Amino acid sequence: MIARCARMLLPASSSGGDTTAIQRARFLATSNNTRAGILLPTLQRVQIEQYDPDGLKEPESKGVFELPQGVMVADDAPRQIDFDGRGVVTPMPLESPTIRLNGPNGYFVYVIVSPTGQVTVSETKLDNKR
Repeated sequence: MIARCARMLLPASSSGGDTTAIQRARFLATSNNTRAGILLPTLQRVQIEQYDPDGLKEPESKGVFELPQGVMVADDAPRQIDFDGRGVVTPMPLESPTIRLNGPNGYFVYVIVSPTGQVTVSETKLDNKR
C-alpha cells in the first residue's frame, strides 16, 4: 500500500487521470511560465498551488489529496516544493528534496525530487528501529 501511494505521489484528485501532485505542479509552472508547487500542511494532506507571478494574489488551489489511513509524511520532510516556469525546483536546493512516506507496520519509502523536477521512488523498506 505504501509503495502504491508513493508511486502515485501524490494523486491530484482534482486533475483526474493518473498524474501525480508533483507532476501536476510542475506542469502548471511550465505551461503558464509561472510558479507552482506542492504544500504539505499536515502529515496526511497534500495541496497543489499555483502562485501569482506578481505576488499580489493569494496562491490558487489546484488540488488537494488526503493520504490513506495509516500513511503519513515524515516529520522532517520538506513542507513545500516549488517549481519555476522551466520546471526546475526553486529556489535551487543544495540537495534533492526528499519526502519519506511512512506506512503501516513500520514500512516506508522515499520520494526524491531532483532539482530538475524528476521524481524517483525508492524501494519499500522496513524501519528496524521500531
